[in-house]
Amino acid sequence: MRRHLLFLGLCSIIGSSCGSGQNQPSPGGPACTPSGGIDSPQLTAPFTDENCDGIDGDISKAIFVSESTGNDANAGDIKNPTKSISAALVKAKATGKSEVYVSKGTYLETVFLPDGISLYGAYSATDGWKRDLAYQTVVQSNPIAFQPSVALEAKDILSPTTVSQITFHASTGDTSTSTYGARIINAPRLILDHTRLIADAGAPGKNGIVSSAPPAPDGIAGSVGFNCLTTPGVGGDGGGQGATKGGKGGNGGYLSNGQTGESIP
Repeated sequence: MRRHLLFLGLCSIIGSSCGSGQNQPSPGGPACTPSGGIDSPQLTAPFTDENCDGIDGDISKAIFVSESTGNDANAGDIKNPTKSISAALVKAKATGKSEVYVSKGTYLETVFLPDGISLYGAYSATDGWKRDLAYQTVVQSNPIAFQPSVALEAKDILSPTTVSQITFHASTGDTSTSTYGARIINAPRLILDHTRLIADAGAPGKNGIVSSAPPAPDGIAGSVGFNCLTTPGVGGDGGGQGATKGGKGGNGGYLSNGQTGESIP
């Protein structure tokens, strides 16, 4: 079976206006001054707080996810994160949020990414939702019997949608299935930035079925030859049906002239 492995890394650093490359101003340092622009999560370090709400990104636009402290019954706000990315995406779509911020940890699920909702990793729920490259966010597929193993699936992404600072790892699945770090279909507006895709080996194929049918009988004998010494007889019909049909009988032999007679005294 196939495995699909891809690594993508596009670099884009947004300027800092708050502190010295941290999410919040340093203690005793100057107060945070909003830049006046949109504070979308930055794609790589330094991760900065452009609107002075305390995190890299915009709290009002996001649903929060924490594998270690969350619960899927939660609302998904910064104080009450969901536990799974899948639940966060559902809540984001229902509430009109356009971003999902994912804390460090390993998430055992397949992420089905909707159009227009971006995913950002490298946060830490236990460290005030700060971002750092040391905070690794990993999605690992949880294979289902008889289905391909897929970590990320994105289909019909027609609005700007970004995935950043997340590793997607597809584990080997059930017999005769493929693995996909990401399966992307018709997604011209999708950006995978500083995103790592890993696909383990596809599962081995199943053994072929051994037939229990008996072999077919031999074909019947060929007919007697005719047109002496020139044309062979026609072959007999094939044997009866078994696991495979028997071959056609061989051509009849050539007739030969009789021996010269002897005189009788």
